[in-house]
This record gives sequence, structure tokens and C-alpha cells, in this order.
Amino acid sequence: MRALVILLAIVAFGCNDSSKKDGPGGSKTSSAPKKPIDAATAGTIQGAVSFEGNPPPPRKIEMTLPECRAVHPEPVDLHEVAVKDGKLINAFVYVKQGLEDYAFDPPSGEVVLDQKGCMYSPYVIGVQVDQKFVLLNSDTFNHNVNSRPEENSPYNIAMPRQGMRVERVFEDPEVMMKVKCDVHPWMLAWVGAVAHPHFKVTGADGAFEFKGLPPGDYVIEAWHQTGGKQEQKLKLGPKETKRADFTFKG
Repeated sequence: MRALVILLAIVAFGCNDSSKKDGPGGSKTSSAPKKPIDAATAGTIQGAVSFEGNPPPPRKIEMTLPECRAVHPEPVDLHEVAVKDGKLINAFVYVKQGLEDYAFDPPSGEVVLDQKGCMYSPYVIGVQVDQKFVLLNSDTFNHNVNSRPEENSPYNIAMPRQGMRVERVFEDPEVMMKVKCDVHPWMLAWVGAVAHPHFKVTGADGAFEFKGLPPGDYVIEAWHQTGGKQEQKLKLGPKETKRADFTFKG
């Protein structure tokens, strides 16, 4: 009987262990206590994402359903590889490793993925773990939002009314998650969830900057829908500023 009691106690301890492995975008939980960042020694990592070569032509989307054709009577150009002055737009760059021992509260503001004109907006979006993530339907007709993440809970939500909002949170880091609409199959978006605020979707200048980073060893990752993933490792000293530039090729 004594041996049975000991065995049950061991099993109960194992089942109640809620620690998680460090994954892409950092680890949300850990058995070790998290610590704050010392602003007096914090540094910066900055860089840009470039594109080398000739980008492919935009994909023509002919919206065949009547409600969408009323909004877009002519085919819509989808620039899956959008480049301006050699800089790559819609790349997702983030600190992949190096912040696992630090605590980050989720922002109070919300991140919105809109359905407007039979397209998702924005095309690539980032959100912090446990931050409010809002799905919005700005159209007057039905959409559904279908996503099958690997680390987070899947969802497939009908949104038939204009102005309808659905709020969610991502409990675990995951880069990237594909979102689609089964009603309008050309609708596509990408969502990256990260355990900290140090991520960026590149704009027309391709630039990113992560300030307030503690000294240490880092892995910075850049993702693009067609180009895949690239990583750079670097060591950041106290109050240092270092660069991590990426180049995707056509």
C-alpha cells in the first residue's frame, strides 16, 4: 500500500507539470521564474529584408462570386512577392531565441484581421501571445475564417454579418499560421504569434528594429510566404546595436 501511494504521488506530479519547451517565438511558460529586463544595459538589433532578382508577376484573382464581383469587376492583382526598391514587403521578422528567461505582459491593445472587399487585410500580421486577436467582417455578406495551427487550437468560424467581431487569443507561440476563407477560396492571410513584442512585418523599406533587448545570444528569423525561413545568430553586448540583414532571392 505504501508503494502504491508513492507511485500515485509521482504520477500526479508528472501530470501537473505545466512547463513547455522553448519553441519558435520563445516559450510562454517555464519552470524557472521570469526576470525583468535591465534598461540600463539593453541594446538594439536592427536590419532590413531585401530581395535579389526579378520578383514573379502578381497573381491575377478573378472573383467569380457575384457579391465579390460587384466590389471588384476586374481581376485583382495579388503580389505574393511585393518588392519596392529592392526591399521585400510582408516579411515577418522576429526574435526566435534569446528571450526565454524574460517576462513580457501582453499588450492591452487588440490586433485586427479584417475581411473587406473579399480580401483579408492585412495580408501578413503579427500578434503577441495572450494579446486580443480580433476577426472582423467589414463586408455585407458571409465569410468564414478557417485556420489549422499546429501549436494552437484550430478554428473555423462563420461570420455572416457586417460588423461581426470574434475575439480570440493564442496561448502558444507559432510562426506562421495560415488563414483562409472556404466561401471565397482566394482569400488568404498569415498570422505569426510570438511570446514577446519583438517582431515586425516589413513595409516598403524592408526595415525592422528591436529595441530594449538584454545582452545575450540571439537567433533572429525572417519568414516569407514564398521564400521560406532564414536565420541569423548574433551576440549582443550591453548597450550594443547590431545588424541582421536578410536577402531572399527570386
